Amino acid sequence: MWNLTRRAIRPFFIGLALMLSALLNPTAQDQSIALAQTTGVTTVQVRLPKATGDFAISRVRAVVTLNDDAPVTFTITDPEGSAHTFSALEPGDSPELHVFPTPAPLPAGVSQDNASVIPPADIAGDPHRFQYEIDLNPNTNTQFLPDGTCPDIMPDPPGQEIFTITVAAGSPEMTSICLNSFDRNTAGDECGAESVLDPNGPFPVADVVVGGSNEVTACTILRPGVDAVLVLDKSGSMSSSTLGGAPRPKIQALSAAVTDFVDVWDDLRALEATDPEAGPPPAADRIGLIFFDGDAHLMNDVGVGDWSSIGTVLNPFGTIASNITAHIGEVAPGGSTSMGDGMESADGALASGANRKVVLLMSDGQENTTRRIMVDDPANPQQVLTFDSGAPAGATPLPNQGAYQVYAVTVGTGTAVSADINEDVAHATGGFYINSEDDAELLRPFFLELLQNSLRFNSWETLRLVSGEVDFEEPSATDFPVATTTQYLAINLLWDGDLGQLGMILTPPGLEPIVIRPEIVIEATSGSQGPIQFGNGFIRVNLPLLLLKGLQDNAAPRALAASDEINLDNLDLLGDWRIEVTLEDRFGEGSSDPLPYNLTVMGDDLAVKSNLNVVNADYVPGDNILLQAEITEAGQRLLDLGADADAQLVVQLVKPGVAIGDLLANNRPDATQPTQDDPATTADAQLFNLLQENPDALERAAETLTLVDDGSNGDATAGDGIYSAQFQANEPGHYNFLFGVQGTTENSGRFSRQQLKTVHVRSVPDPAETEIQSSIDGQTLSITMVPRTTFGHQMGPGWANYFWFTTPDGQAFKPTDDNGTYTASLTFTGDAPPPVTLHFLRVSFAIEDSVTPDQLPVPLDDSSTVIETVPGTEPPATPAGYPLWLIILLIVVILLVIGLIIYVIRRP
Repeated sequence: MWNLTRRAIRPFFIGLALMLSALLNPTAQDQSIALAQTTGVTTVQVRLPKATGDFAISRVRAVVTLNDDAPVTFTITDPEGSAHTFSALEPGDSPELHVFPTPAPLPAGVSQDNASVIPPADIAGDPHRFQYEIDLNPNTNTQFLPDGTCPDIMPDPPGQEIFTITVAAGSPEMTSICLNSFDRNTAGDECGAESVLDPNGPFPVADVVVGGSNEVTACTILRPGVDAVLVLDKSGSMSSSTLGGAPRPKIQALSAAVTDFVDVWDDLRALEATDPEAGPPPAADRIGLIFFDGDAHLMNDVGVGDWSSIGTVLNPFGTIASNITAHIGEVAPGGSTSMGDGMESADGALASGANRKVVLLMSDGQENTTRRIMVDDPANPQQVLTFDSGAPAGATPLPNQGAYQVYAVTVGTGTAVSADINEDVAHATGGFYINSEDDAELLRPFFLELLQNSLRFNSWETLRLVSGEVDFEEPSATDFPVATTTQYLAINLLWDGDLGQLGMILTPPGLEPIVIRPEIVIEATSGSQGPIQFGNGFIRVNLPLLLLKGLQDNAAPRALAASDEINLDNLDLLGDWRIEVTLEDRFGEGSSDPLPYNLTVMGDDLAVKSNLNVVNADYVPGDNILLQAEITEAGQRLLDLGADADAQLVVQLVKPGVAIGDLLANNRPDATQPTQDDPATTADAQLFNLLQENPDALERAAETLTLVDDGSNGDATAGDGIYSAQFQANEPGHYNFLFGVQGTTENSGRFSRQQLKTVHVRSVPDPAETEIQSSIDGQTLSITMVPRTTFGHQMGPGWANYFWFTTPDGQAFKPTDDNGTYTASLTFTGDAPPPVTLHFLRVSFAIEDSVTPDQLPVPLDDSSTVIETVPGTEPPATPAGYPLWLIILLIVVILLVIGLIIYVIRRP
C-alpha cells in the first residue's frame, strides 16, 4: 500500500511537488536510425531476433518521428503478412489497437499478435507533436505454461521475425525511429512482468532495417531544445514574509527556488553529456529571467553588477547558468507590481524558434500598475490580454501566446480576483496554476514541479510525494512499488537547509540498506560526482535501472556507477522500495522541533503512463469539482483497477476551513500598508496584517475521496478506464488535490502514481443569500448590501469595483466598501426612486477605482445581473391582468359617472 506521510494540514503543502531530477535526462533507447532531417521515408522494418535464453522479446516500443504534425495514416504488417491500416491520426487523438488474425489455431497458452498506435498530446509549439509511439506485441512467440514458465517458441530457422511500418501517400514521412525491447525476465526461471532490455546487455534486442540495410547498434532520442523564461516578481511586497514569526522573506525563497531550477537542469545536462546511452544535451537550450516591479527588467537592469552585459531575454543555458545561481540572491525587491509588463517581455522573446517554449510566472499577489493582465473569458479562457490601468476595454492579446504554455505559481493570500487572474492565465495557455497561501518555502518544490511538467518527457512519472517531518527519535519512512518497465529512478529530498541537516536510508527491494549522509556522500562522490547530488537543503539520487536488466538470469553483475555507496546488482525488480528520512542535525530557531521535509520520487517508465487531473472550469461555491484519473499501459487504459486488493484509487484533499471573506468581515483587521512602494488594496493589507498577528488564522480541513469507474460520483461511463470523483465546494478559496493511484498492470507489474492539482473556487454573489435593503430619505435612495456566496459565506471586503447598480434611464453607480458591507446612494426626482438593478462583474482582472462604466469590457446588462430589482425600488404595483392605460381610463369614466350623478341629484 502506498503511503503519504503527513504531520498536519499546513506542512502537507510542503511536499506537494514533483521532482525535476531526471526530467531532462533523455530516454535511453535500444536501436535507432536517423532517416532524414526534413524529408523521410515511408516504410521501415522492425526486426525481432530469436532469444538466446528462455525468454522471447515480448514487446517492442517504437518512437517514430515525423516531419510534420499533419494527420498520418499508418499501416502495420505482422510477420505473417497480415496488414492493417489504422485511422488517420493527429496529435490529441485516442490510441488505436489492432489484433492480427492467425493463419492456424494457436496452441494453448499462446495469444494473437497485436499492435497499437499512440498519438502525441495536442500541445501547441511542442516538438513532441511529431512523435508517435507504436507498440508491437509478438505474442505468438511466447507460450505461457502451467508451471509458470513462458518459453520462446519462435521458429528457428529463420530465427527472426519482421514487422513493417508504412505511412500512406500524402501523410507526413518518418524521419527517425527508435526502439525499446522488452522481455519477461524478472522472476528467475519463471515468467515475470515485462522489463526493458539493456541494449548493451547479454540478450538480443530488436533493430531497424531501412531498404534492407542501415542497421545500427545504439539509439538516442535527443530531446528537443528548450526555451524557458522565468517571469519573476521583485516588487516591494516580496520583501515581506507570508506569515508572522520566523519565515524568511519571499524574495529569499524565490532566490532559492531559481537556484534549484537552474542547478537541477544543469546537473541533468551534465548527466546527458556523460551517459553513453543518452548523448550530449541540446546546445539549443536557452533560459531567461525577466523581473517585474512597476516595469519589466532584463537581467542587466536589476542592479546586479555581474549581469550588466546580459541584455537579451534568452541566452544559451551553458553560458549563463552559473552566473544566474551565483548572483540571484543579489536581486533586491522594490516598486509596484505589473505582471502585464513582465508577460509582454516574455511573449516577445518567444516569438520564433523551434525549441519547446514555456513561461514560469511567479507573483505574490495582485498587480497594481500598468500594464495589467487579464483573460478573454473566465468561464473558458482562450486568450491572455494586457491593458493599461483604467482601460480594460482596450485590452490586446499577447501576439505569440499560441507558441508556449504558462505555468503560474503564487505565494501568499489575496482577496477579490487576484487568484483567478493567475489561474486563468495558466489555463488559457494550456498550463496550470499552483498556490501556497502561507508558506513561501513552497516556491522551491513548486518551481521544480512547474519545470517538470513544462519540460518533462512523456515517460517521466511521479511515483511518490511525501510531505512530513522527522525528529531524532526515529526516521520517517515510505514504501512504494516501481513498475518493471521503469528505466531510471530520480529521488529528491528537500528541506530548509538553514534549520538542520537530513540524511536518507535507501533500501532497494531484496538488498541491504544504503545510508546517504553528508560525510559519506562527500567522500564517496568527490564533490557530487556519480549518482548522488548533495547540497544545502537537498539530496538527489539518480539511479539508472536499465543497467540492471538482464541480471535476473545470473548474468555477470555490473557496477551501477563510480560511487561505492550504491550497488544494485541482483535487485528484486518486483519488490517494494523503501526510503527513510533521518534527522542528522537541528539548529536555528525551533531547534527542538521536528524538521519538515519534502520527498519526491520520479520514474522513467516506458509503458505505464498516468493522466491525473482536475477538469478545468470556472468553479464557484456549490459547484462539483470533477476529478479524473486515467492509467494506461502501452497506450491502453487499465480497467477494473479497483478489483485488485493492493489497489489504491484515492485523492487526498486539503480545503479551506474558513472563507477569507468571513475572516476579514468578522475581524476588521488593521489596514496599514505592508510596504509603502508597492501599495496593496485595503482588503489585501488587512489580510496580510491579520496573518502576521495570527499565522494560524487560515484554517484548513482534509478529506479523502475515492475514485470510481462505475458510473457514479461524477463518473460518466462505467468500465471505460476513467476513474472519477467529484467534490462539492462550499467555501471560496484554494483546494489542493493530491491524487494517489496504485495497482497491478497486465505486463509491467505493480505501479504507483501521484500528482498534485490546485483549484481556486471564486467568490460570486448568490442572490438568495445576499442581504440587501434600501431606505429613502427625501430625494435620496440609500442601499446597504452584504454580499454572500452560496452556503452563506460573506464575500468580504475588496469587491466595491465589481458591484454596479443601474437604472432604466442608463445611470450606473457603484457602492463603497465598509469591510464587506457595501453602501450606495442615488439622488432622484419625483415621488419615488426608479427601479435599481444590481450587477456583478465576473471577470479575471483587477478593476481600479478610476474605471468608469464605459471602460468596462463586460456590459452592465442581463448577463451580469444579480438582482433584477433592488428591494424598495419596485415600481408601483398594478392589478394583475390590466394595463395601466385601461386603469386610468376606468378611473376617468368612474369620475365622470360620479360627477354626472351629483349633477342629476342637485338639479332642481
